[in-house]
Amino acid sequence: MTQKHYAGGILFRTSHPIEANTPVELMMEIPDFITTSVAGPAICRGRVVRAGALPVLEDRWAFAATVLEFELARPFDPRRI
Repeated sequence: MTQKHYAGGILFRTSHPIEANTPVELMMEIPDFITTSVAGPAICRGRVVRAGALPVLEDRWAFAATVLEFELARPFDPRRI
């Protein structure tokens, strides 16, 4: 079940820079307190919408990505690491 038209996003950090508009696929746990029809481990697809400069006191880059769609991950899903 792929959810479309989901409005949401996530802030994450990486060890290297990523350009804006880069497509991303993330594995995350959707908590039950978020108002969606599903909760649990999900594969989320979206794109980077903002890229921040490397902060002086941080050792990782910060990025904001919008989540365009997601689907629940099955326990045997080979994409799970």
